[in-house]
Amino acid sequence: MTNNFDPARLADLRKSKGLSQRALAQAAGVSQALIAELERGKHPPSKASLEKIAAAMNVSTGAFAGA
Repeated sequence: MTNNFDPARLADLRKSKGLSQRALAQAAGVSQALIAELERGKHPPSKASLEKIAAAMNVSTGAFAGA
């Protein structure tokens, strides 16, 4: 599930929902540093982190998949 993760999709969805990295991190229960690293493509998210972020944004984990 995380192997198709597209960092740009995370950033685009976050911005479209009017969330800062900090606000998303707080809502998801993860660190702001993790959100920043994921958006920069430093590493793929763990399944647990991806699920928390998706739930906080009210989207499916598939919403972060690239083409």
